[in-house]
Amino acid sequence: MRAANDDRIHISAAGVSADIDPFGAELCVLRDSEGRDLLYDGDPRWWTGRAPLLFPIVGALASGAYRLGREAWRLPQHGFARHSLFNVEAREPDSVSLRLRENEETRSVYPFPFQLDVTYAVAAAALSVQAAVTNRGRRPMPMALGFHPAFRWPLPYGGAREEHELEFEVPEHGQVFRPDGDGLLIGPRRMPVRADGRLPLNDDLLADGAIVFKELASQRVIYGVRGRRRISVDFAGMPSLGVWSKPRSGAPFLCVEPWQGYADDAPLPGDPPKPHDLFNKPGMIELAPGQRHAFGMQVSLLEA
Repeated sequence: MRAANDDRIHISAAGVSADIDPFGAELCVLRDSEGRDLLYDGDPRWWTGRAPLLFPIVGALASGAYRLGREAWRLPQHGFARHSLFNVEAREPDSVSLRLRENEETRSVYPFPFQLDVTYAVAAAALSVQAAVTNRGRRPMPMALGFHPAFRWPLPYGGAREEHELEFEVPEHGQVFRPDGDGLLIGPRRMPVRADGRLPLNDDLLADGAIVFKELASQRVIYGVRGRRRISVDFAGMPSLGVWSKPRSGAPFLCVEPWQGYADDAPLPGDPPKPHDLFNKPGMIELAPGQRHAFGMQVSLLEA
């Protein structure tokens, strides 16, 4: 279960501070130097998450299951890391490292020995998150990983909700997908990002759920209102992105989610959902025995 406030790990630097919950290794507070909250507070009226860590899959599986050869395994949406208690391996005033290894519970849904290390560090006006997955077993291991931070919408720097936008590093020319009622992806649909790389944010944009970029050219997006302080989210090496909120409910958050991996595609009308072999599921990475793969995200405050 989530840690009480006193059990959270607090780290701080001159321009930013953060609290991390060992349950899920989840970022649960992010504040600027004036104490203004940048991260959603997990109000259960809308959503209890704040910035869950997604592993060993991202998104939903067809029928809620995957295959390994002829054997079927059930695994919940976004995997189990967000519901697991991590060990605290090291902590300093400005950083903390946490670790999760396989256990009886994880082996019942994902039969691979693994190690997931997550380090949070703050410096100046930036927070970095580094995650690394190691295959501790003797056979190849398929895996995916995603970040899921929920930022305040609107941010505490002025400007109306509808003035907020995402500014992509480069223009995006591909297509996007949307989740259906089971979290499976439907589409493709027309790219909503404008030719100048800007995506204006409003309730109608997300009324049908998340926008999923399976393949993204940008490795950085800037969130906020032009002319005011904004947030930069950098995710070099993460090829996919989800953008999500619950606008029909008036939810005061926007999730900007760098991913390696994404949900299964929805089946065609009339076809039953068919679970993927996890090794062949699109977006997965296959780690050889002993291999380690690192992922990173940085959240930075930008001056107006």
